[in-house]
Amino acid sequence: MPALHTLLCLILLTFTFIIPTQSEQCLIDPDKVTQNDTPFDQAILKVPSFFTIHGTETDLTCDKIVAENVILYLVHDYAINRANDVLNSTGIYLSAEYADTCDNTSTTLQKVVGLMGASTVNCAAFKTVDNDKPPMIATTGVYRAEIGDSINYLFQAFCLPVIASAMSAAELDNPSVYPYFVRSSASDIYRARVIFDILQSQEWYHVNVIYDQSLVGQSLREFFDSHRSDCPIFDRDNVFKKPCIENYFALSGFGQITGDADTQREYSQLKEGLSHSKSRVIVLLMESDVIAPTINTIATFGLGEYQYVLSSRIDENITSLNYGFAVDEAVKPFKEMDTVVNITLDENTCDWVRELIEVNNLCCWENRINCAYSVNCSADMTITNIPLAAKREATHVFNAVMLLATAIKSIHEEYCAEEPGLCDSLREAYTGGMLLERLQNVSFIDDNGDVFLLFQRAAMPVFDVYQFVGTSWHTVMKDYNPLEGPSPSPENTNPVIGPLWPSILNESINCQKNCAQGEVLDSYFGDCCWTCRPCLPDQFVNMSILTCQTCPYTLTPNTFKNACIPLPEPPLFYKPTVEMDLLFSVALVGILLSLSFGFYIYRLRTTPMVLASTPDLLYIQTIAQVFLFITAILMLPSSSNFMCGAVWISATIFMLIVHAVFLIKAVRLSRPRFYTKIIAFATTPARSSALMLVSLTFSQLLICIIWVLLRPPSMHMKEHHVWVCNSNHEVQTVVLMILPLLLVILTFYFQRNAIRNKIMFQVRQARLGLAGTLCFIVNYSVLIPLVFMEDSPSNVRGTILMCVPLLTALVSWATTHLPMAYELTIRKKQNTHEFVSRERSRQFQSGNVVYYVDAMLLNRARSRAPTNDSQPRRP
Repeated sequence: MPALHTLLCLILLTFTFIIPTQSEQCLIDPDKVTQNDTPFDQAILKVPSFFTIHGTETDLTCDKIVAENVILYLVHDYAINRANDVLNSTGIYLSAEYADTCDNTSTTLQKVVGLMGASTVNCAAFKTVDNDKPPMIATTGVYRAEIGDSINYLFQAFCLPVIASAMSAAELDNPSVYPYFVRSSASDIYRARVIFDILQSQEWYHVNVIYDQSLVGQSLREFFDSHRSDCPIFDRDNVFKKPCIENYFALSGFGQITGDADTQREYSQLKEGLSHSKSRVIVLLMESDVIAPTINTIATFGLGEYQYVLSSRIDENITSLNYGFAVDEAVKPFKEMDTVVNITLDENTCDWVRELIEVNNLCCWENRINCAYSVNCSADMTITNIPLAAKREATHVFNAVMLLATAIKSIHEEYCAEEPGLCDSLREAYTGGMLLERLQNVSFIDDNGDVFLLFQRAAMPVFDVYQFVGTSWHTVMKDYNPLEGPSPSPENTNPVIGPLWPSILNESINCQKNCAQGEVLDSYFGDCCWTCRPCLPDQFVNMSILTCQTCPYTLTPNTFKNACIPLPEPPLFYKPTVEMDLLFSVALVGILLSLSFGFYIYRLRTTPMVLASTPDLLYIQTIAQVFLFITAILMLPSSSNFMCGAVWISATIFMLIVHAVFLIKAVRLSRPRFYTKIIAFATTPARSSALMLVSLTFSQLLICIIWVLLRPPSMHMKEHHVWVCNSNHEVQTVVLMILPLLLVILTFYFQRNAIRNKIMFQVRQARLGLAGTLCFIVNYSVLIPLVFMEDSPSNVRGTILMCVPLLTALVSWATTHLPMAYELTIRKKQNTHEFVSRERSRQFQSGNVVYYVDAMLLNRARSRAPTNDSQPRRP
């Protein structure tokens, strides 16, 4: 530090002689600052104040007046007077010397050297005081962060605090690099946090960021990026989910949008990047005067509308900004603003103010040379337009000066008590570090009645959130402190939902999949978007590496899919699928229909129609149908070895009974020769039917016993730790279906024989039986191959298994019970004995005649048993 101090002193001495001191014509009124003949009774302390009064719009430096900074200069001048009122009792007065930085570091350096060369600069103390060169105490002003960076490096070498007001760049918060820097505004560190909170509150997790390469833009970008995480964090409630920045686009200009080649190249890259991005949210982190030109340029790209989030409000009314958000520091309006700016041309003594009044009123004062306007100004003209930036920063400028005055007064009261001026003890003890420490610890009551004090070398981080709706800004959140959260306020309002918001939310959902429990990242597309894939049922999510891992064979994943636990006792029936639930419901309905129709037919058992419909077989068929429906329900996926074998045995036995009934009816309709022998042996048709049915059922039971002995059903764990019956997919199980399938073929054969008898063909019972047999053929030819397909999933196979007995029972009910109930209910008269007698002469055209004849034969058989050589006479 001593070497740097010596070097800077040599530089300043050199510049003192080379560069003449430039006196600005906007100094504080000298009548308000007096100095006594006694050097230390009353003391003047110089406060160099740098303002960017002019900017650079063309190639010429200082060619564009910055209106808001001229107004802030007036506020600063007013604050100096107020500060001297505070210091009146101390005998110390502040004298502000103003310099225009022209928004140029080289010009600023010249002005700094000029002011320092005309003053007494001493890093340690005021041991010697030159009345012609009052000592510098600190510096204030309004300028960009780049200008402040140069001012800081020069002034901190001489232990002079820099009290900034309208400079929020977080880059200057580093105390090791800028040890003598404080400010009366909040740091952009917390502004970046507020912007991040806006994105989180609206659930905008996929954004693009555009920043300028100023210190403000770069520091905002740095601290904004520090809040996000490179790895996606899965928060299923979306409370702590962090937005992802797909692209960072850097723009140069430092507050000036030019048309040079570099700027055009940056805009071309920006257009290409936005055109390839699906995100419709853009965050602008930049100086306020760059925001409007950037938005207007993006609108010319023709890429559609965007949702904007700005780092500060702007004055311009831009249509494409509608429903956008902006963050401004929560600062109350400067009460004396109207008084400060209410200065006429004839009262004004500052060229800066005169120039601003000319620009506001488009006129020239006193025929000034090089004036751009042809109209003369009147003496009573004043400033007519106060920019938003001036309103926003005026309180900061005032507080910066009052903070300095309060710190000086605190030091004077401690070292000088009631002795005015710079007392000996103060001159012996004072250092720039002492003033810096007081600046960070004193407080005062501002003009709004609020306590002002610094928080970590800056103002308290309290911000207002605004939304641009229509043509103006509306307050959404008032006094939001990112360290404490929102504060209740009557000015808080709900944001207006823009037309883009639903599509933005959908895009965020589709872009950043919120992986559920048991899911991991599958693949990335772009820098922010990904898809999720579920782990297999026997896998769990290893949260340390976010991958799926398989549990050991004896373990299974827990409910949360994040660890393995011992396998639980499997249920008797596994949870059915939606298709199985549907079949389950159909089976229940089938049971009710079979029982209700069977009971209805049994009630009408004395009618000719029922008597002619082989009621002995009909009741057996009803019972078999009910058990088939029950078996279909029991074919749900099960972990029981007994259930595995029982459902196959019961299903095939009851299927055989149904097919045996169809076969016996077909035999009785076709009347083959062997049937007469069976009747002769059994003495009655009912006994003959029972004999055939028992024989076929016993044969099927014997096949089932052999099947169990040779290939016993067993359970084995296949997929998802689910026990699966081996019989459900082994081809050997088809042996159980051999006899039922053979009966279907035989039934079809005898029904064809019955067709040759024209009288029998006209019987409705024969026709419906043939239709049922055809349905059986189609049913088995489709379902049985599907059951034993090796690649068929277990849930699909289970559904098909339920269909086999279920469809068999449904076909049986639809071709037997349903027609019977229809005849008994709708066509009652045609089923009476008298109607049958009248229709006998019509060549047996009606099937009911045959039913009647069959019933008569049944009655004869009951009354007398035929001989072995007797042949039933055909009708």
